[in-house]
Amino acid sequence: MESGDSRFSYEYQKSREKAETMKEKKAFLPETMWPLFEELEEECLIAVRYIEALKVGELSTDQKEDILGELSASITHLKIQTEQLDKRLEENLPI
Repeated sequence: MESGDSRFSYEYQKSREKAETMKEKKAFLPETMWPLFEELEEECLIAVRYIEALKVGELSTDQKEDILGELSASITHLKIQTEQLDKRLEENLPI
């Protein structure tokens, strides 16, 4: 079993490696790709906010329905964005 410090070191190293990989990828991705990443990130955060809103214990039925409707729209938007981003990544990433 790993100690807390060694587990932290492992996780820290993995996150550094991931950051380096992202830097390398950013170097060969066209600048036009980055707004797509930013839009995806923003929509993910919106979806998380709706999910968190559903956790509030004292919501009326109407409030729950409104939040679920907004969450559904956000999920649909995420699907579209991820499809577009995936297509653009396939077009731009070297094999």
